[in-house]
Amino acid sequence: MTIGARCLSFSGWCRLIGVLLFCGLLTGAVAGEAEPPTSCEKCHSDQRNFVQYKKIFWYYRDWLNSPHHQNGLTCDDCHGGDPTASDMQDAHKGVLPVSDPRSRLFYKNQPETCGECHKKETKQFRESEHYKGLKDQIGTPTCSTCHQAMNRKPYYREMVENTCRICHYENNPDDLPMVAGKATEILHRLNVSKGYMNWTRIYYQSQGWPGDSKKFVQSLSRKYNAIIAQGHSFDLENTEQASIELLTELKAVYRKTADEVEADDK
Repeated sequence: MTIGARCLSFSGWCRLIGVLLFCGLLTGAVAGEAEPPTSCEKCHSDQRNFVQYKKIFWYYRDWLNSPHHQNGLTCDDCHGGDPTASDMQDAHKGVLPVSDPRSRLFYKNQPETCGECHKKETKQFRESEHYKGLKDQIGTPTCSTCHQAMNRKPYYREMVENTCRICHYENNPDDLPMVAGKATEILHRLNVSKGYMNWTRIYYQSQGWPGDSKKFVQSLSRKYNAIIAQGHSFDLENTEQASIELLTELKAVYRKTADEVEADDK
């Protein structure tokens, strides 16, 4: 251990962890580079694809670092095919391009495919005008519009705003509301809330979960997840209010726990 590390107080470590969590530099376990167990992974992880089939290589890399991989989902769960087959043609049997309306990943079919796991979010999405537009043959957003193929988190704020403005622009012919600014503010507020939640969890865990602190942290997590699910209905008015209330509560918790840390250091 370095001299600098020994000199850090408990509060110093908490602040450092908090900063890392806010910046997204401290995450869960990183996916390993173990020998791929399926034929899909063995082929798509081949470094030669970086030159010959760059898109395929990066799809694999995105999956490797995704929540899908962390939760045990493999290529065939969404694309079909046979991950046990060593022959490429056999392995791809039944795999359809995403442009094919029969594909589980065709843009109109994505809510049903993603909804097999993301039930709460899909239930809310089915209440939205976007979902109704998909069913009415209108080119409205689908799951991958905001989340891409492998990433459950939405794009960065600027990318969300630009995506919304494709349809929700000033003087648009369909008189769609200008929602991009509000959507990005909600996203930013939820990202900040996540940082405060991580701080709260680490603090109470470091204290041995006194009293009902574990239940309290779990209740905060449930509120956060409920707002995330609610956001998929694109009811921005109610989602905005819920996100404001959650962040206000989390800031109060942070001030309380930070004061406790300062008191312990004295």
